[in-house]
Parts: sequence; structure tokens; C-alpha cells
Amino acid sequence: MRLVMRTRSSFGVILVVVLSALFLNGVFFVPVVYADIETIRPTDAYNPGTWATPANGYDASTSTSASKLNINTDPDPSISFGGSVSSESTNAWQTKSNDWTAATIYITFSRAAPTPDDDWIKVLVTDQNGVLKHTIVAQTTGAVTKQTFSQALNSGDWGGAVFPNIDNLRVRVIGKKNKGSDGSTSYMYDIRIDGTYTFSNSPPTVSSVNLNADIIITLTENTTATIDCTATLSDDNGGSDITSATSTVYRSGVTDTCSADNNNCYLITSGSCSLGAPVGNDRSATCSTDIWFHADPTDSGTYNADTWACKVTATDTASATGSNTDGTPPELETLLALNVSPDTVLYGTLTPTQDSGTLSESVTVTTTGNTAIDVNLSGTNMMSGSDTILVGYQEYATSAVSYGSGTELTESPARLELDSTKPTDNSPSNQSDDAYWGIGIPSGTPMGSYEGTNTFSAVAD
Repeated sequence: MRLVMRTRSSFGVILVVVLSALFLNGVFFVPVVYADIETIRPTDAYNPGTWATPANGYDASTSTSASKLNINTDPDPSISFGGSVSSESTNAWQTKSNDWTAATIYITFSRAAPTPDDDWIKVLVTDQNGVLKHTIVAQTTGAVTKQTFSQALNSGDWGGAVFPNIDNLRVRVIGKKNKGSDGSTSYMYDIRIDGTYTFSNSPPTVSSVNLNADIIITLTENTTATIDCTATLSDDNGGSDITSATSTVYRSGVTDTCSADNNNCYLITSGSCSLGAPVGNDRSATCSTDIWFHADPTDSGTYNADTWACKVTATDTASATGSNTDGTPPELETLLALNVSPDTVLYGTLTPTQDSGTLSESVTVTTTGNTAIDVNLSGTNMMSGSDTILVGYQEYATSAVSYGSGTELTESPARLELDSTKPTDNSPSNQSDDAYWGIGIPSGTPMGSYEGTNTFSAVAD
């Protein structure tokens, strides 16, 4: 007769999570002063000399240009960038948004050489009334190679401290064609003013940190479970000043300075933390991580005095940071789980009154949860049609003992003590033990192929 034992594994999962937040009461944040640059350009040009494409002279590209052949002093100027097309006295500049402590103008200009060299050109910085402030290109009859000229501006020329009247500035191009039919073309490529300003940066703050929505963390046997840590990030410089977030999910006993460890510490990089759109001074953050099945439980056992916590750190554009932890940290639930392999045991061909001799048919019981386990074993009678071999003729043990020295299988669960502890690795689980099986065939058993089902259930060690 052919005898087949089919095994069925089962597992139970219990998971509890508690979160906690650290309130940074009494911490004094000192704003740090930073410097930055704001750039403005003309938005129009007073153009009595009828230059071609005048807007190309301030379009932020030095590959395009405003140009004019044969610049004459009548009218004077030939063109005035920063005045409106209808009147040089009407300001036409982008609006600055900050109080400047310094400013520099940059002008990219060139001029082809006249033949003969009797035509002259000059480029000046004046106010809207034509009062000279700086000479950028002194009057010359020669060629001017393409280059960017820079000139520091005096705040006193433009309204005093913080340059309140900087939009009164004009860039004038003036020239004269002398004699003959020769000519020379002038090119204005770009004009900009860079204003330096300072600002105080307040570090971001973090609030409303919640790990796993403040509910019990439940793991998944033999694989990972994805959990989220959410928070609200705030910055007095505006929510858009927050650039990234990172997080640490950890068992409280190892603290938030822990090193990465799949048992107790998960470091979440900015790439796994998504930021919501800024709303006023705030941005939401969601940091996700995959926790392995063997992560330390805190609802009972060795670490029952701990919880699992989440720390979120926000970073702003000035690289200032702020962080906080969950105020209601959850427990991580104990997961009782196992896997049995192989799931079929073949006892081979035996005759009535014959037994296995030794319990030589083994199955490996692997712990696929986060705690040490034993197993409860139970089974059914083995059947071949209507013929039966009672369940008690199967025996099991933790070693290959002789048949008759093992434990008889019963229909009710009975504990088998395993020699394994909590897994600490996952590729695969590094905790397992073997169970050995044998059978005896009672006298008078009809020939046949008998099958039954044995059940393995994980129980706490």
C-alpha cells in the first residue's frame, strides 16, 4: 500500500503598535542670516534711433541682440534701455522684491569696427533725466569685442539705502557717424542688475507625527509589510522653503540614533518621503518603509517595555533642519507564524504489522514570524476509500528515534517543543527545526493508498 501524509501549516498573528512624540518645549531657535541675489532686467526701451529687435537686448540671452547700424547723436540717445518706448522718463524695469544691500549692473555689448575708423560710440549708465552715473564703454572710434561689462552701483545714486529708486536707471547708447558712406553696427545682447539682499532663515519644524496612523503595526509572515509615517512640516519662510524630509522608524529602546537593522531600525531616505504641495507655511510629508517579518515585537516578551516610534526630519533651502517624533507610539505585534517543507511526506510501501522502523521521514519547520515558536500537531485518520488507518498509528519526534519511541499523533493539538529562537534574518529566515515521522500498519489493514492531513500550528515558545 502507498501511504501519504499531507501536512497543513497554519499561523496566527497578533500585532499592537503605540506611537510617541517628543515635544521640543523650551528649545530656542536662532534665525540665521543668509545673503542671496535678486536679478531684474528692463522691460522696455526708449528707442528714437529705431534699433532692430530692442527686446533682444534684455531677454536674458547673450545669443540674441538688439542692433543698430550707423548710430547718430541726433537724436541723443540712440536708445535708452529701462525707459518706456513712449518716454525715457517713464520707468520700465522688472520690480524688485527685496531690500538690497549692494547692486551690480551687467551689460553685454559689442560693436563692429568702422571703416574708416571715424565713427564713435559710447555706453553710459544715467538716471531717467540723462544725468551721468557711470561710463561703461568710453567714447571710442574702434571696435568693441563682445564682452560683459560690470559696474558696482552706488546706493546714493538710486534713492539711498536698499536702492528704492533703482528703476530710475537707464542704459544709454550714444554714437555718431562721421563723413562718407561707411558704417558700423552696434549690438546689445543683455542687461541685468543683480541686487544682493539678506534674509533671516528660520529652521523648519515638524508636528503631528504619526506612525502607521497610530494603530497597531501588524507584520506579514515571511515577507515585508509597508507602513507609513506621516507628519506636518512647517517653515516661517513659507512651505515652499521646505525641500525634503527623512525619517527613522525604530524600536524605542535603540533610540532614533540607531544604525540600520531589520530587527529594530529602519532609515528612510528623502527618496522614500513624499512631500505635499505647500499650503501657507506648511507641507505634509509621508515616509514609507517595508518592515520585515522578524522585527522585534513590543506587545510582549523581551521588549514589552518598548514601543515603535518614528522621527521625521525636515530640511529647508538653507539646509536648516527640524525634527520631531510621534507622540503616541504604537506597539509592534507578535507574529506567530511558520512554514513546513516539504508539504507532503511519503511513508512508502508497507504491509500489515510492518512499521517504519525509525522515524526517518522529516519535515522542516521554519519560523516565519518574529518570535520563538513551538508547534501544535494534530491529524486525521488516513483513508483509502472507506478503509482507515487510525491517526494514532503515526508517530513524531524531534529526532529519528525508533518507531514506538515517538509521540502518537492525535486528533487534538499537542505541543512539540522545537529547538529554535526568534529569527534575526530574512534571506531566508535563519530559524528552523525538523520534525521526524513514522507509521505502523495494523494487522488486517486492506491494501490501498492511504492519505491523511496533519496540521502544524505555531504557538509561543
